[in-house]
Amino acid sequence: MYLRNMDSKINFTSTEVIKILGISQRRLTHLVDKALVVPIRNAEGAGSKRLYSYLNLLELSLAEKLFEMKLGIHLVKEILQELREEGILELWSENFKKHFEKLALHYSKGSFGEHKEAILNKLMPKTQVGILFYIYEKNNSKMIIIPWDFEFSWGVPFLQQEIFYSEGAIIVNLGEIKKKLDDSIKNKKK
Repeated sequence: MYLRNMDSKINFTSTEVIKILGISQRRLTHLVDKALVVPIRNAEGAGSKRLYSYLNLLELSLAEKLFEMKLGIHLVKEILQELREEGILELWSENFKKHFEKLALHYSKGSFGEHKEAILNKLMPKTQVGILFYIYEKNNSKMIIIPWDFEFSWGVPFLQQEIFYSEGAIIVNLGEIKKKLDDSIKNKKK
């Protein structure tokens, strides 16, 4: 069974976040002040510190990747808020198997129960991978984290159809972002 690499109970201080992500204090403060990321505990007066969860670090890493793609702050905030509200990123990062099962059930239209073990054994990746597809449609958007690498994800027929008929899409390799984050956390602990 696949388990997430990092302990979701570990909290990080601002100083640790800065070292892990390689960003400045000013940048971190800016991202929090703009509500792109909501720390699990805000500073509440002199001497208190903000605390960040593993999920917060993943959100910050994703935000930085989206900014590298030249997306504006409002769109980045919208994407992160939608991910937070839907719980998609949290489920994917903390319980990959459950995320995979939920997605397989949704797209198999009910036949998943009969073939559950076969689907899980044959199609579930051995490592935690995932591609975030943020698809624009008229007057709304749709997000999905496909739990495979890009090559396999791109071959999924329903996804090809949704992208083809959409007004555009943002595609991000979350598996790569998570791996870099996990490696950085491990290296900073040494």
